[in-house]
Amino acid sequence: MIAKSIQYCFFLFVTFGAIVACKSSSRTTSTESTNSSNQFQSLSADVFAYHASDDSTAIYCSINSSSLLYARKLGTKDYTSYVSFKYSLYKLDGTNRTFADSGTFYFKDIISENRKSSVFKAMLSLKEGIYDLQVRVNDVQRNSEYKTNIVLDKSNRTNKQNFLALSQSTGLAVSPSQILKGDSILIESLRNIGLSKLFLFEYNSDIKLPPAPFSIATPEIPAVADAIKKTLPLENGLARHYVSENLQIISTTENPNSGYSFVAFTHDYPEVKKKSELHPPLRYLTTKQEFENITKARNPKEKVDLFWIECGGSKDRARALIAEYYDRVQIANTHFNSYTEGWRTDRGMIYLVFGEPTKITSTVNQQTWVYGDDSNGTGLKFVFTKSESVWSDNVYILRRDPMFKTHWERMVTAWRNGRIYIN
Repeated sequence: MIAKSIQYCFFLFVTFGAIVACKSSSRTTSTESTNSSNQFQSLSADVFAYHASDDSTAIYCSINSSSLLYARKLGTKDYTSYVSFKYSLYKLDGTNRTFADSGTFYFKDIISENRKSSVFKAMLSLKEGIYDLQVRVNDVQRNSEYKTNIVLDKSNRTNKQNFLALSQSTGLAVSPSQILKGDSILIESLRNIGLSKLFLFEYNSDIKLPPAPFSIATPEIPAVADAIKKTLPLENGLARHYVSENLQIISTTENPNSGYSFVAFTHDYPEVKKKSELHPPLRYLTTKQEFENITKARNPKEKVDLFWIECGGSKDRARALIAEYYDRVQIANTHFNSYTEGWRTDRGMIYLVFGEPTKITSTVNQQTWVYGDDSNGTGLKFVFTKSESVWSDNVYILRRDPMFKTHWERMVTAWRNGRIYIN
């Protein structure tokens, strides 16, 4: 029997030796959730929908293969995992919520060292309307579960769920979060089979980091008007597309307020493996001048190494700080990416500096993160409000407050003095 765990390793070499950091990213968090997915669950899954026709909808479940337990039975040669997919479906009509359907699908997956994700497909009979789909995905052999719910909007033919991305090399479905820069994909939209073209909007300008939590400013959200507009020929419901830019929307109209949006990342995403990816997340911990010195250095990586050594005061302490900080970058990238990388969002910023919340309370349009004891009112509380965006349905904006300045500066100082608490 073998168990694949979520791990990453990276190596930082300084002039007097090598710092090696390996850390598991498995986490648990006390959460309360209402109509919203829990964060930081041990089983990593991505559930997305595609309205294949007017009366059927495909529900895809993409699971990070490294979070599944694969086992080999006596007399067999393959290591296999088993996954159950349970769902409950509710029809939404204004304030009314009516039970519509439920069921369970079972899947098995044979391990492959060349594949990062396992994709399962469940077909539902679904007529026009808006639905709430509650999902429970279970790794049967490990007995670890992922819970989420998504709104199925079948009230029009223009939103994201009317499009499906297929890898041209394999023909398999890929989730919006798995599309990589340089990929060749097919965009399928069978409910729009009568159209001759789709409109493509590519945004290639730099997106600024979010303002500090105590700032009066708000994060920059890209404007569709600033994107470059192109067309994609649509033939028999299929359009071919080579992904050249990071942020994109594919729409049926020239002035989109909805469509198939995604951010194309590098092949290592959400992990941090390239030297060039090490210094940008340090902006939260450095002064403006320090960051400019690192960025403009002939070898920024050497400056990064020195920064962590100075923070830790020793190689061992620097090793622990490095492992914790870039582990947080990876987790933020996994859960918070929207129109940019997860660590560059409001939630990513707070997660990198403050770490995992003591408690997360979620509603349809809001998340509240609490650090410390909230029962007596002494806990530090961050409130994130969901923002409607054509670019992403995962945009949450922090409710900023000047009172956060003291807490922010204390945590940044702790990092810089190597005193950060590590779970």
